Amino acid sequence: MTYHIGQIEKANLETWGRRPIFLKGAPGGGSRWHALTVPPQKEDAAEAWLKLRGVYSFHPVTRRTTKLRGKVIERESRYLPGLVFASFPGVAVRSRVTDCPFITGAITLKSGHWGIIVPDDIRRLHAMRSIDDEQKRQRSEAAKIRKGDRVRVLSGLLGEGQEVEVFEIRAGRARFKLHMFGAEINAEADIDRLHKLG
Repeated sequence: MTYHIGQIEKANLETWGRRPIFLKGAPGGGSRWHALTVPPQKEDAAEAWLKLRGVYSFHPVTRRTTKLRGKVIERESRYLPGLVFASFPGVAVRSRVTDCPFITGAITLKSGHWGIIVPDDIRRLHAMRSIDDEQKRQRSEAAKIRKGDRVRVLSGLLGEGQEVEVFEIRAGRARFKLHMFGAEINAEADIDRLHKLG
């Protein structure tokens, strides 16, 4: 039988070590966040392996939109390559976690024990996690500017930084009233030049 690299990884992912990788009941209750180290380009595989074992994990990414031959493409790149942040619902069993072919260890303290990350420190990184198409659709739906929304005028336009209410949207442009020179004047701008508030 012939195996391809992708098939071997998938087989390992589904069958590798079925023993629990954490002990229930962490001291102080709650979950413990650890920064796990992974080989290059293996963040997704490590996350899938952890998910099969009941551990939530993510890796932060940065998003950049580019235009290539007239087509808009959104690209993601790893913000902290080689790191996966995992929330164990108990005490992680180091030897079983590192049995995974995609996890090489974790960021440790001077003593050699795995460092525990405080949830407050992880919030900003969590907002940068990679999202699937359904989550992207939900985010873009929430960010859409509609009639009656409060928006901030972005740089490069007259009235930069003002918060205004949109009273009409037509053909990708929003109309609103700006307060300038002691009066209200009607103005309009492309929707991508406005930032939705709230």
